[in-house]
Amino acid sequence: MTVREDHFSEVLWDDEVVDAPPVAPRRPLPRPPRWLVLALAGVVASGGVVALAVDRAHEHALDLRLAATPGLVPDLGDPLVTGWSTDGWGVLGAAGDVLVVQRSGGVSGIDAATGREVYRRDGGCSTTQGTTWWDWSGTEVPGTGLLVCQRDEFGSAEVAPVVELTVVDAATGRERSRLEAPAREGWWTLGDQLFALGRDATGHLTAQTNDLPTGRTTWSWRSPVPYAPGTGIATWPVGRTTVVLEVAGRSTAVDVSTGREVDVDPDDEHDIGEPLVLRDGGTAQAVLGARGLLSAVVVEDADGGDRFRTDGALLVPEADDGSAPGLLLVAHHDPGRSDGRDLAALDAATGDVRWTADPEGGQVAIVQGVVLIATSRGVVGLDATDGTERWSVEDAEAGRAWGFVTDGRRVLRVDDEPRGERRLVARDVRSGHEVWSSPVDAAAGSALQRRADGSVVLSGDRTVTLLVPPGGAREGGEDGPASVLEDVAGGVPGA
Repeated sequence: MTVREDHFSEVLWDDEVVDAPPVAPRRPLPRPPRWLVLALAGVVASGGVVALAVDRAHEHALDLRLAATPGLVPDLGDPLVTGWSTDGWGVLGAAGDVLVVQRSGGVSGIDAATGREVYRRDGGCSTTQGTTWWDWSGTEVPGTGLLVCQRDEFGSAEVAPVVELTVVDAATGRERSRLEAPAREGWWTLGDQLFALGRDATGHLTAQTNDLPTGRTTWSWRSPVPYAPGTGIATWPVGRTTVVLEVAGRSTAVDVSTGREVDVDPDDEHDIGEPLVLRDGGTAQAVLGARGLLSAVVVEDADGGDRFRTDGALLVPEADDGSAPGLLLVAHHDPGRSDGRDLAALDAATGDVRWTADPEGGQVAIVQGVVLIATSRGVVGLDATDGTERWSVEDAEAGRAWGFVTDGRRVLRVDDEPRGERRLVARDVRSGHEVWSSPVDAAAGSALQRRADGSVVLSGDRTVTLLVPPGGAREGGEDGPASVLEDVAGGVPGA
């Protein structure tokens, strides 16, 4: 075998450390000029200033929008304080600066500024249109500001076929007129007119209308035949001045403003309240049909042309700042609905359903893109774009407190605590987070009502309390009426 010598190599191991070649020192970076440092700092600072300016501009725009929105109280940023407190079950209405307070056995006129009693009248009383009475749609109805009072008769086993009613000026308590009406079956008012229904000694039904300022009888009616007690009797208003009386399937309609009988088909639809004017100039009108049993909403263009109609009751926001343009709210109270939802938000231009939601309530406000709804158990805030629930507050039991007031940033209501205590709580309308709270002496079923001067009326536990901002009551906006108390009575005394 032959071995080639050129295939062998020699390896030598050397433990000495070999010095690395010298490296040139790194030159320091040049220091940026002072003008560049200042410029960069200016950019950062200007970014913060821009953000702050944008935020301030947004807040300013919100302030202007809320200031131009009727139905809001001016400020709920700080806890309200008691202006005065007086005995009473609740506030029926207001006449100028006088609140009409229901008390045991009668009513009193209370000076809204001082809480001083201006007058007292005995008997059950009902406010008429003009005592700052607001109809169901939130529209103020003009009138003369009258009270109709009936003295309660106790200890008598027989019901008098004729009742004596006293008509009173709601602002001063002075008597305007006195009249007798066949009101054994009940009486109520439409505007400044009285409608009374009774039964005489022979069993004939009687009806009568009277002009309240003068007491003059404008129309009377007596059934051609007597009717036994328990005979089906129904009455309902058609519009502002017409009443339909139906007895045993036969109907009679009278215009109470003229005292003349008119032709009205009981099944025909008729308007309820004033139309809601939409932002595009159109209108949404609530109507009733089928003897007042079916409700619907009819939407028309600005020129009166039909746009669409839908079943349900029109919900008119107590306040709407325009943050949800084109949103029309309709309530459905039919348990057989396939979707089981009580609230539908429609596109006011097309009638298309934008979203549906569960809460069933009557009082509604739209502020900062949130739909606030008072329910029998509390209050809920829904996102106006898709109906998702942003937040909600529920009491332990239904019907513990009623109503809310809002300034567009916060919403105020009476919360029912688990141990039976109650607190006045203001929450952020967008998040529901508590802004402030204070203990309040109020009973279950307490009601909050707003006044445009910044004060809030709390009724409950036989006490009526005026709550005001820490600086005192303030004037309302130019678009708001002088006083906008809700009519919480609205019953039919003597019925």
